[in-house]
Amino acid sequence: MTRLFCLSVLIGAVAAPPLAQVSAGSCKPVFDAMLKETVTPHHVVTTKDGALQGEAISTADATYVKIKGEWRKSPMTPQAMAAQQQENIRDTTVASCTPLPGEVVEGKPAAVYQAHYEQKDLGASDAKVWISKATGLPLRTDVSLQAGEKVSVVTRFDYDNIKAPVVK
Repeated sequence: MTRLFCLSVLIGAVAAPPLAQVSAGSCKPVFDAMLKETVTPHHVVTTKDGALQGEAISTADATYVKIKGEWRKSPMTPQAMAAQQQENIRDTTVASCTPLPGEVVEGKPAAVYQAHYEQKDLGASDAKVWISKATGLPLRTDVSLQAGEKVSVVTRFDYDNIKAPVVK
């Protein structure tokens, strides 16, 4: 499930005590946004190197993943995803985020950050993250994974009119 991998690379929570050697302060807005996203109903579409990789919908209490054109309920709840995000940040050995000039994503003003992460089991990744100035939620992430061959993963988030899909 590429979304889970992508989000685990982006991390998602603020856990200052375990981050003694990590520049958590510079990444706090990014970590806060990604954690907030895990528990906010949303629709996400992920592409890898330009090709559709995955699609998911999260409601207040369930996550659904589209597999081979059909929606399936994931065993991982939004609350479990938030816990996973917190664990991921504890496993981060290096994190730095640099604010960039703001941009507009699909008509929404966004704060933009360039982020660099290193995790002991996943290696290094660089990401550009757009966070809605109005809601504090991520609107888009462009992640360049460096574990093995370089891969580009783009994720777009939508928070409007989210409903559980029909599951077969």
